[in-house]
Amino acid sequence: MILCWFYRKVISLGLEEDKFPSDRVRQHLGSCAPCRQFHEAETALARRLRQEAPAFRVRPSPFLAGKIVAGTRRAELGYESGRRFRLLSWGGAAALAALGVLSGVVMWQRPIPLAPTPAPTVRVSLPGLDFAIPGGEQLLRMSEALDRPLDGEMQLVMSDARMAVQALAQSFLPKGLE
Repeated sequence: MILCWFYRKVISLGLEEDKFPSDRVRQHLGSCAPCRQFHEAETALARRLRQEAPAFRVRPSPFLAGKIVAGTRRAELGYESGRRFRLLSWGGAAALAALGVLSGVVMWQRPIPLAPTPAPTVRVSLPGLDFAIPGGEQLLRMSEALDRPLDGEMQLVMSDARMAVQALAQSFLPKGLE
């Protein structure tokens, strides 16, 4: 079936949390043999892991109790263990936003086009080989023709970058700073 991957994920999570499958999952298991086999295999594996788990239990470190008490004292004093991570994630988001803005500014600044200087076409004649190298204005037109698809692609990339920066701003910046 098309949604087998979803049902297998639900089955795995349900077995990890020791929950019975929902009616919808049971209905799918009744009609899908591969998922039923997956459920049976996962159930057998979970049962075996639960049976063998006591053999692998070890006594906790004698210092664990002290660490727990110290952690609760820090929590009582108002120190949050996740605060440092949150500050780092805000810093990372700010750095990413700044990098996006900087790249946008750099990409929007286009070089000042120089006036094309007419150059004559150079003719090259070698034994068995005769060709012409285009002059400056013709070479410029050829270069511009080759750059058009790249310019269009660059505009799309810049549009995507603007949308990404806006999405980051909406997700990470406080409501007043958006």
